[in-house]
Amino acid sequence: MTSAQPVVDLMWAHWKTKTMLSALELGVFTQLADGPLASGELAGRAGVDARVADDFFDALVALGLLEKRAGSYANSPASMEYLDPAKQEAYLGGSFLARSPGMADDLTRVLRTGEALGGATTGRDYYASLYAAGSVRSFQRDMTALSIDSARAIAESFPWAEVSPSLRAM
Repeated sequence: MTSAQPVVDLMWAHWKTKTMLSALELGVFTQLADGPLASGELAGRAGVDARVADDFFDALVALGLLEKRAGSYANSPASMEYLDPAKQEAYLGGSFLARSPGMADDLTRVLRTGEALGGATTGRDYYASLYAAGSVRSFQRDMTALSIDSARAIAESFPWAEVSPSLRAM
């Protein structure tokens, strides 16, 4: 059995890229060039709606593009070196944005307005529309595909011989 991980990595790479592109478009790394900022200050300077700011900035932390210390955000060393336009010799953002025009438009719009895609106004609306669209089955298949390798590994390493016969019958 092969792992789905390479495929999953490629699927998620799209969202990672969109997140970084939106941060570039919004000037997040530029705003942090002079030092850390609290979420509200960074959101105000970058034009990110307060309702989505913490989630967005925390996603950038998870991607290794920002660091979070005592409630403030700062550029990671890599972002400081390669994603700050003031560092002209090492700046990678300009050429990346030029090669990917419009790729992050939807996410950037959501970040600026705080309004979800597809007409949803809250997370509950989003999930209601997702479930109404009949895509629950697709979601379940995706979650099964993402977890099957772990389930198999657990099943193969579990000490089944030590389990009572009545439990094995379940």
